Amino acid sequence: MLSSAETVVQVPASLSCAPAQTLAAFTGDTVDGSPLGGLDPVKVTGSNPHIIVSAVNGKEFSVSCDEPAGA
Repeated sequence: MLSSAETVVQVPASLSCAPAQTLAAFTGDTVDGSPLGGLDPVKVTGSNPHIIVSAVNGKEFSVSCDEPAGA
């Protein structure tokens, strides 16, 4: 049986954020009761190079911004 799950964070194109600002933090993410990190998740990112998706650590990951000050 094939199955899939996804977590989506949409960031507006006009986003202006501070350096090292966490935009979203996910905890307790599971798929069929198993930690997301144990299922070899595939990270897909958008076109904004300043939006960073962390590696999945067990059931947790975060999305942050690394836009330099004044950018």
